[in-house]
Amino acid sequence: MVYSKIGFNKIDITPPNYWYVDKKKYINRYHRYTFRKNVLVKEGYSKEKTEWEIMQEKNYDRIWDCGSIKFEMVL
Repeated sequence: MVYSKIGFNKIDITPPNYWYVDKKKYINRYHRYTFRKNVLVKEGYSKEKTEWEIMQEKNYDRIWDCGSIKFEMVL
């Protein structure tokens, strides 16, 4: 990998992450932090539902990545 060849050290591999997209357009991606369950409940959604169930009700879909490789370079 290029980063290793130029002196970076691999320090971690993160698990897969997701973002939300509006099913009407699929143009913009929104970070999941924006739609935390406690925020959704304050907006009036049921605390009995999961974040994902509420977001489906709001007509959003999830898109996933494959995780990331974290590198660092000590100078």
